[in-house]
Amino acid sequence: MTTTRVTARLMTEADIPALVALAQAPDIQKEFYTHSQPRDMPLDQRLKILAEENHMGGFVFSYAFEKDGQVVGYGSAHATMNPIVGTRWISYWMGEQHRGQGLCREAMQQVMSDMRIRRPQAIFRTAAAPENTASIKILERLGFMLVPDSNPYRPEFVHP
Repeated sequence: MTTTRVTARLMTEADIPALVALAQAPDIQKEFYTHSQPRDMPLDQRLKILAEENHMGGFVFSYAFEKDGQVVGYGSAHATMNPIVGTRWISYWMGEQHRGQGLCREAMQQVMSDMRIRRPQAIFRTAAAPENTASIKILERLGFMLVPDSNPYRPEFVHP
């Protein structure tokens, strides 16, 4: 899954040191966790679990975003406990120096395309803090719509 500027590929354990280095931004440290892992678990351990889950049949798919041979960000799509069968919760982040270039949107388009192949009936959901206008802009450009009556402090978005 590649565009001329960025590649989204399944993350491997070899990507962990680069992702840990990129994730030192406070906003990433605050947000990056999964519901099945304690928040105080070190990031490298969480990423190792996610890399291993890529090969376990599809509950979680984690991706490394790469530009010019360098890891620049992360994305994931995982099954939810949502009563809507096929719902995939997506998340993503970019290293600070790679933000604002449209790379995350391009990479997430690749992730969503890959998930449509793996899970053709997938419905994508996510949330973004209202003050995270850059993330909301990415979601809008990807075709996500605000879920009516979602939590105003952490609004949810859906992509049919």
